[in-house]
Amino acid sequence: MRRLHQLFEACKHFPLVSSDPSLASERDDSNRTLLQIVLSRRPPLSVVSCLVNAWPPSVLQMGQNGSLPLHIAAGGCSLDVVQFLV
Repeated sequence: MRRLHQLFEACKHFPLVSSDPSLASERDDSNRTLLQIVLSRRPPLSVVSCLVNAWPPSVLQMGQNGSLPLHIAAGGCSLDVVQFLV
């Protein structure tokens, strides 16, 4: 989980080039990707695009209950984030 937090912070403050993009494909103890975790916190589009650019397959990864990142985003993220994930 610490590595996931590191990438989240890197996406907020630095260009992804200065980070380790492989972190975006890791999962937490609940089998969620970093994108899924971050989307539940209603991030700005810049953070979402950083994560998707680091690992494009993340938009197709299902969570424990079978939901896609788009489903999570539709539950409370801004319209620009939802449209980006479509």
